[in-house]
Amino acid sequence: MESQRRPQYQEVFRTLHVYLYCNDDDPSELYQAVLPFLNGNEPFVTFVHYPFPGLQFQMYFHFARNYIHETEWMMFLDIDEFLFIRSGEGLDRFIQDFPSDMDALYFNWCSFGSNGHKTRPIGSVLLNYTKREETATPFTKVFVKSNKFPYKEFFENNSHPVHHDCDSIKRDLICYNALGERVSGYYDNFPWSAWTLLNEDNRKVRMLDVAFIAHFNIKSDEDFDLRVKRGLHGDFAAEKMWGDKSEGEKADFHLLTNAVEDYGLHDYWHEYLSERAWKTSPFPAPKWPLISTHCQTSQSSSAHPWGADADSQNLVNRRPNGRSQAHTEKEEQPWWQIDLGSVNCIQEIRIFNRLDVALERMCHFSLFSSLDGENWNEFYHHNSPEIFGGIDGTPFIWFSDAGVKARFMRVVVNGEPDYLNLDQVEVYGLPDFS
Repeated sequence: MESQRRPQYQEVFRTLHVYLYCNDDDPSELYQAVLPFLNGNEPFVTFVHYPFPGLQFQMYFHFARNYIHETEWMMFLDIDEFLFIRSGEGLDRFIQDFPSDMDALYFNWCSFGSNGHKTRPIGSVLLNYTKREETATPFTKVFVKSNKFPYKEFFENNSHPVHHDCDSIKRDLICYNALGERVSGYYDNFPWSAWTLLNEDNRKVRMLDVAFIAHFNIKSDEDFDLRVKRGLHGDFAAEKMWGDKSEGEKADFHLLTNAVEDYGLHDYWHEYLSERAWKTSPFPAPKWPLISTHCQTSQSSSAHPWGADADSQNLVNRRPNGRSQAHTEKEEQPWWQIDLGSVNCIQEIRIFNRLDVALERMCHFSLFSSLDGENWNEFYHHNSPEIFGGIDGTPFIWFSDAGVKARFMRVVVNGEPDYLNLDQVEVYGLPDFS
């Protein structure tokens, strides 16, 4: 099939909204879980309790009857399905590369496996499961223009799986797959013709490099029985097949759905959470690992009775408090240094100044590196009337993507004889294997 991607799609989505349907006997638990998304003038989620277990298609019809007019595009997804666009771009941006006459976009399924879990682990699905089957499968979920959704046809044939396919119930739709290819009639003679299409030109692998529906349906050994125990009412009657599988069939299913490692969703979600969480921090997220903890330190002298070595160690105790934790005598070019134990590529240094008095003592200082502790190289010189802080969120930060190769790093106060008194020093970097 000829690829149709790249002509610009003109519409841009204004917002994303979730219509969450719950058909549990008691909706309170799920309602509580999503409560933060239900508040405000423009909530992210509309919550609907549909109190008839297993009536999946009736819920679809209820949505089409009551809410579809609020939307431009829509897709039916189960709670264990995630749309994954490999590039990380949003769905609104993704479809802009498709032809403007597109009515529906079909995303193929790919199942993620149990990752060897006997029971479901606590925590995020996207972080706990990183193994999937090798290729995309014929089943799809359809992202369709709301004004093209086959409402009348679905009402007349309300057992048709419109969550998988709209085209075969309404033949005038212009449909594409994630590779940008026309796929009208995709569900004709299903799944044989679909498998033929996927096998041609290695589409079943190429799709997974673009976009697909990640399906997390069996998350542990116990899930085969859990899918039966949740009920076989209505449209869920087919779930009985999972409980009927023999131990050998279950093992074969695990082999199929745990065939390859794929950290795409895991890494996306981890980075997304980390980025959003660090935005709440007064300190920027470090790009490299902290390497100064538990290292040996020393300094030129100490104003405290416990001596220079013990005094210097306080600067790497990971307990900044806004006061001077290491304090030299007043002298010419007082210094503090750290031995990283081996040669590293130092890429970031954070210096936490004391905040009670004498912050200006750190207006003039230098950073030195050494491979042997004897020969030193100045790689940064600081000479500024502006003072910096520390635990208030304003420490001094030096960083370099190229880094400085060193085993030892030294902070030296320049100018007239003075004290070196700091709260904390952090060194970030990577081992140097060159």
